Formats: sequence, structure tokens, C-alpha cells
Amino acid sequence: MIITVTETGSFMRCRRRWDYSSRNRQGLEPVINAPALTLGSLMHLVLEKWTLGEIPDDDLDTFYMTAAADKVAEIISDYKRRIGVKPNMDELGDVYEAIEIGRSMVANYKAYYKTPLPKGYKTIQPEQTCLVPIPGTDGGFLEGTLDSLVQNSKGVLFVLERKTYKQRPRKDRLARNHQFLAYYWILRQLFPDRTIGGILYDGMWKKVAPGKKQTLDDLFFRNLFTRAEEEVEEFSANIVDIYNDMANDPKIYPYIPWQGCWDCRFDKLCEAQSLGEDVEYVRETYYKQREPDSRFEMEDRHDDNSE
Repeated sequence: MIITVTETGSFMRCRRRWDYSSRNRQGLEPVINAPALTLGSLMHLVLEKWTLGEIPDDDLDTFYMTAAADKVAEIISDYKRRIGVKPNMDELGDVYEAIEIGRSMVANYKAYYKTPLPKGYKTIQPEQTCLVPIPGTDGGFLEGTLDSLVQNSKGVLFVLERKTYKQRPRKDRLARNHQFLAYYWILRQLFPDRTIGGILYDGMWKKVAPGKKQTLDDLFFRNLFTRAEEEVEEFSANIVDIYNDMANDPKIYPYIPWQGCWDCRFDKLCEAQSLGEDVEYVRETYYKQREPDSRFEMEDRHDDNSE
């Protein structure tokens, strides 16, 4: 069985959510994903193409708006195919608002950083999907898709991880991020003879412009996060247990944290199931099967869901 870094996080947080979304289980996604995910995926696409030199500096806005139009067309097409009619403006309003915010974010990023990569780094491969065996399992694999694999002038490898956020993240929380540790572990498995520098976090605040008494500097947050050897060893043991739990028909039940499920895209389906309502109707109306090339999981990686 192949498990992904993203779904391990879902499994540990809420098994019912994992059961809905995992391609190893029901493999569902909302007909219209959250606007934050649309924004995150668009920002990632533009910065990826800019990093590769495929977009001239003066064409960032044009490329972004073209990609945004394609995204909206895709959303409308999926919705109409599923529901039978096009979504109304109320249903698309938040998506259009997110796109406008992203347009300003692209312009601000260019004005502030001038270049897509920090000085002294070069790209090896963007959007790199890695598949590594999990030692200690019966043929299990862990899959992770890195935003970008980069190296510095000394040949040290790093994962460049770009995120959009609603609230400026805390360093102490990012320093123990499960996803980042998993990516670090994957690189260690792939390149045992190379020096792994850590995770280059490239964060962007989802704001059109700085607020009062703020500057462009306040809209962005870059930081290098390394991981202790003890953490890596602990992850090596834990990923075996996580895999075995996921692969052996685990019990499925919901987990509702004290702050609620504000960031879960399966709240309608989960509520219907818990209340004994028409689950099949909700599933058929609001959700669809993930396509083999679905960007659902990729989008989920590019927004940190901060509140």
C-alpha cells in the first residue's frame, strides 16, 4: 500500500476525514473546494513557473489571471457535470475574492523579493513527487510531493515549501510540523550520502496590502527549519506504526476538536452521517470522486489553514 504524507496527517487528526478523502479509502473531494485552496494552488503555480524562468518578470500578472480563469472554468465545469447547472455567483463569490487577493499577493511578492528564490539557492526540481519504501513494513511506501527540491552553493539539499496563511504562523509550531518532518525523512531516505539542510519555509500572508503601521516586510515570512536526529529516529519508528494502522482496516470514527471543524471540507457529509440523515444524497450532491490526476491533495499542501 502507498500512503501519502498528507493523508497521514488526516489519519492522525480524524479517521473519518481520512476515510472520506484518502485514495486508499473513499477518495472523495468537494465539488467546489475551499477558496483558500484555490488561492494556494494558484500562488504555487505562478511562483513555480517564475522560478523555472518560464514567466518573464513583466508577465506574472497576465499568467496569474489566465491561470485563475482556467481554474474558475474548471470549477464551473465540474459543478455543472455533477449538479446539472452552473454554480451561482453566491457560490463562486468567495473564489473570485480569493483570486483577487492572490493577484495582489503576486505583485507584492515580486516587489518585495525581486526574485523567486532566496539568494544562493538554485532549483533542482519543482513539484517533485517522491516514493520511498518504509523500512519495517510488509512492502509499504510513503509518498510525498515536495514544492521544490533546491540546493545551495555547497550542494546541501533543502525542501522549499511555499505556504499561504491567514494568520502569521508561529515559529515554534512550524518547527515541529509533521509534514515538514516527513519531507525531511524522505530526503534522508533518498539521499543518504548527501547533507540535508532542512525545510526552507516561504510563507505569504493572504492580504491585499499591509495594514496600518505595517510594511511589505510584514506580509512575508521566510525561515529555515532543521530537525534533530532524535526527531528523525522517532519518525522512523512512528511511520511504521501509522502505516500498519492505516493498512489493516482500522476502526473509523470522527474526532471533533474543541475549536470545531471549521477547516474540514467534509463537514456536511460527517454531520449527515452522525445525525442519521441521507448520507448518499449529501455525498452525491456535494462531493465527487477524486480524479487520478486530482490536484486536491496538492492544493491541500499549499495552505496551512491558520486561523
